[in-house]
Amino acid sequence: MSYAILRNEKLTRVQAMGAYKHNERKTKNHSNKNIDSSKTVLNYYLKKNIFI
Repeated sequence: MSYAILRNEKLTRVQAMGAYKHNERKTKNHSNKNIDSSKTVLNYYLKKNIFI
């Protein structure tokens, strides 16, 4: 059986841009050192991002 977890949160424009940069790994310094940036091309989107 499949399921999804959704989280809704009200954000200001600045907070939304920060969340976008975090989720898309747009920063150079990550707190998680195990991130494999070479796999970014494998990402897929269910909805077009309005910040791009």
